[in-house]
Amino acid sequence: AKWEKRAPGWVMHCNKCGLEEPFGKYGILYKSSGRKRNFGRCPRCRKWSWLVIDKRKEL
Repeated sequence: AKWEKRAPGWVMHCNKCGLEEPFGKYGILYKSSGRKRNFGRCPRCRKWSWLVIDKRKEL
């Protein structure tokens, strides 16, 4: 997917509904380490919450 190039390996998680999608689909991630949290509306459940953005663990 072309959005994977924007933020390779980074995933967004919704704390309310459990949505997990590539973060590059919604934005570009610069200089992040560890976990990042953004307050916003979840694309699936449409509720406002802290969306956790972290690096996907490779299996």
